[in-house]
Amino acid sequence: LRLISLDKMLVTDGNSSPPLAADCCFWTVNMSNYYPGQDINSIRALSLNPSKNCLIVGTLLSSIFSVHLHIDVRTPPITVHPESESHFGNYRNPKKPPGYGELWGLSPHPFKRQIATTTEDCTLRVWDANFRTSVKRKNLQLTPWVCSYNSTGDLIAVGFKCGAFGIYNARSLLRMWPERDVPLVASRFRKFRVNCIKFSPDGRFLAVAAFTHL
Repeated sequence: LRLISLDKMLVTDGNSSPPLAADCCFWTVNMSNYYPGQDINSIRALSLNPSKNCLIVGTLLSSIFSVHLHIDVRTPPITVHPESESHFGNYRNPKKPPGYGELWGLSPHPFKRQIATTTEDCTLRVWDANFRTSVKRKNLQLTPWVCSYNSTGDLIAVGFKCGAFGIYNARSLLRMWPERDVPLVASRFRKFRVNCIKFSPDGRFLAVAAFTHL
């Protein structure tokens, strides 16, 4: 469960849809309504964009949506737009590999209309939200689970399913830490997957939360 607090609004995700509460009024967003032909498309990743007026959502079907928030208790505070078809491929194009898998790692760039994603296909990808296409891709040694940009947008931290974590250059996607001649698994600090990874606002620290420990 992920929880985001906003002015007059509390947002959580869930297995079926994320309830949004504003001034004790509740709305739900059923993501399946925004993916024709799919019965279930529940949320797996939830992040707030830098302007704090839009949620970036990753789903069970590896698709990415933006949920625009309108803080007005008289009407449901949402407008939903697709940002990409799928982390893995395009469901509607038979010439491309079909989408599959859950999208757990998602982070919007602090300044650009770009979104970093990671999931169990062992890739780190950067998407251009204007054109809804992948513009960068990095094959990783381990299975990633979460990712996060720093406040300047020049680094991406990635947490892995095995409990390891790494820091990558956002422009080249080359690994900055641990150094490239050091096995990535050397950064493993817990036996459980990394569920959350975040830079401090000044970029000096990196918080890494595993399944049972911080």
